Amino acid sequence: MLPAVLTLVLLPLFIYLGVWQLERADEKRRLFSEFRERQSGEVVLLHEQAGPVSAEHDLWRPARARGRFDEDRRVLLDNRIMLGQVGYYVYTPFKIAGVESPVLVNRGWVAAGTYRSDVPDLDRIEGAVVIEGVLTRPPSVGIKLGEAGPEKLAGNFIRVQDVDLAELGKALGVPLQPLILRLSKESAHGYRREWPVPGSGVSKHHGYAFQWFAFAAVLLVLFVVLNIKKHNSSDAGPE
Repeated sequence: MLPAVLTLVLLPLFIYLGVWQLERADEKRRLFSEFRERQSGEVVLLHEQAGPVSAEHDLWRPARARGRFDEDRRVLLDNRIMLGQVGYYVYTPFKIAGVESPVLVNRGWVAAGTYRSDVPDLDRIEGAVVIEGVLTRPPSVGIKLGEAGPEKLAGNFIRVQDVDLAELGKALGVPLQPLILRLSKESAHGYRREWPVPGSGVSKHHGYAFQWFAFAAVLLVLFVVLNIKKHNSSDAGPE
């Protein structure tokens, strides 16, 4: 009785998880295709835009901006792991020449200090510069410590657990563009940048799907074998 119940419960679950991983692989494949297509498109010149960028139309497009970093308002995205070390993504509002709303720039990763009160020792970029990158949405939330809002630190730093553009705009006192500019590795004025490619990891999902389907196959074989042995034992009867 118990083997039958376990098989009825686990077999559909393993099959469902395998199919879900295949669907995730298809989703990643579509995302990668969209990323490649938009990367090959025309560069968005933010300093020539009449209004804010489009959160849908301009996502993943390469962009260039002329203006100034607002070094008096720097944001640290907490709990970003790189090479096994805890650190921050550094975000700085970039005042685009001739545009009212600044764009928040992800300038890359820096290591965290020994104590929570420590802030990174970062260079201040003064004067007008030109930067290049890719327009993206805020990164997914990693480890989130509580539900606290933006935390003010020394040196005009703000530490956050996730990047909410509307909330940050209120904290910074200025509405932000609806997409982030992720600074390219070739552009100056950034920190460590090892950006993941959107849609990567398709083979990983295929591997997980194979594992779940393998579990389902093994479970089904065990169920059949156990029932055959049970049936043969019943047919043999007492001597």
